[in-house]
Amino acid sequence: MLLLSRAKVTIHTDGQGQQFCRVEGEWEPYQVRIRQWLLDLPVERGVIRHLFGRIMFSREFDSSLAQRVRNFLVNECPLKRA
Repeated sequence: MLLLSRAKVTIHTDGQGQQFCRVEGEWEPYQVRIRQWLLDLPVERGVIRHLFGRIMFSREFDSSLAQRVRNFLVNECPLKRA
């Protein structure tokens, strides 16, 4: 559920080791591209939000991985300016 975020991506793993990725908000048109790219990363769970003009990451993303994901989202999945 989006409260203040314009867009949100949630990565989680079920009990059998299967990874899932849920895309919400303004990133929904890019959900197939985002899912394919993110599920290849070494992250089992985490949250990415576009909040107040910034892309914010949960603590599961280290700084170098967060920068890779940020570059991908900005270049491949641009959001409209509000």
